[in-house]
Amino acid sequence: MPTAPVKATRWALLIGIDRYPNLPAQAQLAGCVNDVEAMAELLINRFSFPAGNVERLLNGAATRAGIRAALDSLTERVGVDDVVVVQYSGHGSRMADPKAPDGMDETIVPSDSGREPHENRDICDTEIHRWLLRLTERTGHLTLIFDSCHSGHILRDPFGAKGRWVEPDLRPAGGGGGAPRRERDAGPDGLAGEIGPDGTGSYRLPLGSKYVLLAGCRSTETSFEVLAREAGEVQHGALTYFLCQELAKAGAVTTFRDVFEVAAPQVTSRYPSQHPQLEGARDLQVFGISELEPMRFVPARQDAAGGVKLAAGAACGMSAGSTWLVYPPGTKSLASGARPLARLEVTRVRALESDAKLLEGEVGTAGGRAVEHTHRYGETRFDVEIDASAKRLPEAAAALRAGIAASPLLSLQHGEGTAAARVYLLPARRGAVAGDAVPAAGALAADSWAVVGVDGELSMPVHAAAEPGVVGLLLENLEKRARYRAAMELADPGGPLSGRVQLAVLGREGERWVERGVDGQGVTLAEPVFRAGERIAFKIAHCNPSPLYFYLLDFGLSGAISLVYPAMGGQQKAASRDAATLVGTEEGEEITLALPPGFPYGGDRAARQTGWVETVKLFATTEEADFGALLQRTVRGAAPQQAESPLSRLLRTSLTGHGTREMEVSRPAAAGDWTVVQRSFRLLP
Repeated sequence: MPTAPVKATRWALLIGIDRYPNLPAQAQLAGCVNDVEAMAELLINRFSFPAGNVERLLNGAATRAGIRAALDSLTERVGVDDVVVVQYSGHGSRMADPKAPDGMDETIVPSDSGREPHENRDICDTEIHRWLLRLTERTGHLTLIFDSCHSGHILRDPFGAKGRWVEPDLRPAGGGGGAPRRERDAGPDGLAGEIGPDGTGSYRLPLGSKYVLLAGCRSTETSFEVLAREAGEVQHGALTYFLCQELAKAGAVTTFRDVFEVAAPQVTSRYPSQHPQLEGARDLQVFGISELEPMRFVPARQDAAGGVKLAAGAACGMSAGSTWLVYPPGTKSLASGARPLARLEVTRVRALESDAKLLEGEVGTAGGRAVEHTHRYGETRFDVEIDASAKRLPEAAAALRAGIAASPLLSLQHGEGTAAARVYLLPARRGAVAGDAVPAAGALAADSWAVVGVDGELSMPVHAAAEPGVVGLLLENLEKRARYRAAMELADPGGPLSGRVQLAVLGREGERWVERGVDGQGVTLAEPVFRAGERIAFKIAHCNPSPLYFYLLDFGLSGAISLVYPAMGGQQKAASRDAATLVGTEEGEEITLALPPGFPYGGDRAARQTGWVETVKLFATTEEADFGALLQRTVRGAAPQQAESPLSRLLRTSLTGHGTREMEVSRPAAAGDWTVVQRSFRLLP
């Protein structure tokens, strides 16, 4: 695996813009500066970036001229084979360009850019591409993180979370106050470099180049901001929020593909219309640093009052109630036999820092290196807001509120902007017009119930208000969405099995099964693509010294969760090291893909051209586990009849609402180790 030389210098330019003086009030953001601070904390405290080499360009400093100057300065400072990270959190957009293949350039939006009557000072993809070409002449260890987007669509309901996009500027380039001209040559204020002979450019470099790009969404989608309730209502970009949590757990052999394949499905499970993208050298070591210490720690310091501060917050996966062991400064590995100085319990989690109380020992004024000992999983309820329109049917609205209050998975949200779903009662209408709620529902023959997710899209079919049992059906579907999100967010706990299990997605080519989305050398090229009616299969392998049990689950487009392997109630033999397990290849166990009836439920039907992303999740365990709690049609809350493994208890408490909701998993894990591997593929009609 290509990695950076031991003596490579590490550089980072982190750009975050929440305030846009030349854009309307509704276009102001809240999580971009938080993204930058969370990433800076990780780079400095986890990945050995010198604090002086981590430049933050925030709000008013991130003008068009400021960004261009910072990129140029960074390029001049970077040495051969240095490690470079560039992050941009802010608005993305598009602007007119007759020379581009589709007539539009993708852009990032500096703080001093605007829309009519203000001047467009966006930086287009061509200019960024030219800068990339210059930088990659010096180093191949480049990571780009763009948590922004380039479009949205008018069918999103206003309930949807704040998105990082600005309306495209259709004014001709260079005309009046419109979009800036495209710079083809290095000028006094331009970034030097070359572009393709057709005058086009993009963020993308040839796939073989040594760079990695993590983007918040596809070019036709919106990147959303997530509200971190456990961090005191602090906002982050959805990609950055989940990515930071996975980066915080990265090991010495963790690749960008590893962290992305866990973070991206969590983003999409929260915001179904947002699909993060990964391109470039996917299998490079995280940040390309070969000498990363295998031990991951959080700096701990004790204050004068005896309390302890941990230098990590919600964006890094911290949770109140978890316990941590603090080791002496300079400790390199837990295997060295070092004895902990103290044991802590986290009492409060903020965006970038956490408070803890001493349970045993003393941290001391010199501080120490804290390592998580037990992780506490907190409340997992799915917050639902009932729109005021429901008051037109008071009895049904009351029954809906009562059902939500009684559900172990749901909770009733009375405020604004923090719910996971909103329920509307829509009047009969001939069609949707500007200003109507849930425009994706279109024409309605009768008063109807509709449920919208945080991405502003319909999350389930629309049901007539007069339909028998409709309130019960709404509650059932909401609980399905709650279990779906909770199950999708179950991630690798970082134990000894991490990185030891492989899952390949197979497609049929003639009489043979071949791995989809890879080249002849097994390097990932793209997301595998299948069509409805086509067969799919899977290959599972591991390199763990002891045998493992496998459980493969499918997370369907409609919110269903099904067990693909083994068959419900069936027994399996533990798989030995290097012995491949094939699922779906034999007659009688065919897995045929299909779109759910009535899917999609509304919204942008142009997605039929690009398909929808479906995810499979493989759990590998050292002991047999019970996945009944995770399946959508199972009876919830049945008491276990035998001793449960740690994973089984976690599934039961997280996904059924029973138990304390404070499941502790020892780390490093003891008996009952488990890990998770996820793969996604695109399904076309």
